[in-house]
Amino acid sequence: MIEIHSLSKSFKGLSVLDDIDLTVPEGKITVIIGPSGTGKSVLLKHILGLIKPDSGKIIFHGNDIAAMDEVALMGIRKHFGVCFQDAALFDSMTVGENVGFPFAMHTDLANEQIAVQVASLLREVGLTGIEDKMPSQLSGGMRKRVGLARALALSPEVILFDEPTTGLDPVMTTAINTLIKEVQGKTHATSLVISHDIHGAFALADYMAMLFGGRIVHQGTPEEFRDTEDPLVRQFIEGRLQGPINPIQ
Repeated sequence: MIEIHSLSKSFKGLSVLDDIDLTVPEGKITVIIGPSGTGKSVLLKHILGLIKPDSGKIIFHGNDIAAMDEVALMGIRKHFGVCFQDAALFDSMTVGENVGFPFAMHTDLANEQIAVQVASLLREVGLTGIEDKMPSQLSGGMRKRVGLARALALSPEVILFDEPTTGLDPVMTTAINTLIKEVQGKTHATSLVISHDIHGAFALADYMAMLFGGRIVHQGTPEEFRDTEDPLVRQFIEGRLQGPINPIQ
């Protein structure tokens, strides 16, 4: 579904992505793990065309996203749904208006038809009947689920999740991970998840990649991650202080 070839990006002389190669399998959940500050969210922004690489390609349906102008990118982005780390809801809009925003922007549906679609999406994420609430009235977990409902609005081929469980308690973390798995099972969308949650990553992933120092240092199935003797991977998934990853840097 998405092929990333030799992708590199530096900011003010500091290399953030260094010759990245990654294939995101179609119709599967791929989870990218790695320490903070290793370029995971920057990679996500490249896939959306929000950042241009210094070199390399991002191939989607045979087209290079990295080479597109803004007009072409607007068309490509309709194939993507994004669930942001903080949900990124519009605080001045109701829940219903937030979830209905993609329909209002990109379709000719009447308000009554949008309302039906919004109700269905909220039901899908377990939040029936909250259309008139404001984002400020929601818990963190509810905001995440509203963000997911909005991401699903236009039936995207690809869903991108940027740290979907950050800031949630263990029970809500499990609930969100379970919901992501259920949604992918129903929609068969290609999902790419950026996560620090190792337990959740193993529960979610069909395929995994670890980003460290701006490079993909290991990729494979969850079973291959569990079995690897790579010291970087072992230290990260086991949460050990001792190893090649320096937590002070």
